[in-house]
Amino acid sequence: MILDIDNVEFSLHITNPKIVDLKVLNFEQTLIVKAKSIGSSICFISLDENPNVFDVFVINVGSIVTPSSPVYVHVGGAVYFTASSVHSNNDYKWISEDPQIMDITNNGKASALKEGKTNIMISDTIHHLTRVIVYKATKIFLNEAMSPSKITSIPNNPYYQDEYHFHFRVISDEREVKFFNNVGKASNEQINNNLKFDCEAKDNDLLQVKGEIIYSETEKQQVPICHIVMKQYGSNYYVIFCLFI
Repeated sequence: MILDIDNVEFSLHITNPKIVDLKVLNFEQTLIVKAKSIGSSICFISLDENPNVFDVFVINVGSIVTPSSPVYVHVGGAVYFTASSVHSNNDYKWISEDPQIMDITNNGKASALKEGKTNIMISDTIHHLTRVIVYKATKIFLNEAMSPSKITSIPNNPYYQDEYHFHFRVISDEREVKFFNNVGKASNEQINNNLKFDCEAKDNDLLQVKGEIIYSETEKQQVPICHIVMKQYGSNYYVIFCLFI
């Protein structure tokens, strides 16, 4: 960006220094913008002698690689990387800095092999890095806020339902696991954690259970759900929930 300024002192200010960095070169004639991370920042430039004379502009920083950094994927899952704005001759290749953690093919399909962190790199005239964290689920627990507080097999009980839906959450080292199993949601299509959820009852004569992963419009993500249908009266019900990977 060229500034039409000659021997005039001015000030620069940015609202988000984590996104961009600004500096002036060539006798205050050239404004250098350095992109640091993905996002947006508002930039102000004003005259020191008269701060009422100013200009404001927005800088948006994007990534040529999607999904953008950082990428979280479960062990055994896959990420389908794509690149845009790379030279049209497609003279580039995908590289994993640690193929033992994540391997990647020439068409951008990456396989998460074991827990760890690595970078996926695409090269044309410069290198573009995407940080990848491969994790493994360590705990599954009931999402009480999204699940029934009580269940009953008595039809005239106010808590009775024809079918109960219990929502669960999965975490890995205190980080919640996103399932991302390619259900057609645009933000999830390039990440497939390849996770499967199922549940089973200790006594199938008392109740019928079924586990599945569905997209919850309320939670705006895929969630594991156990469906429970009461088959007959009983005083105690035992359900075993399992996360199959």
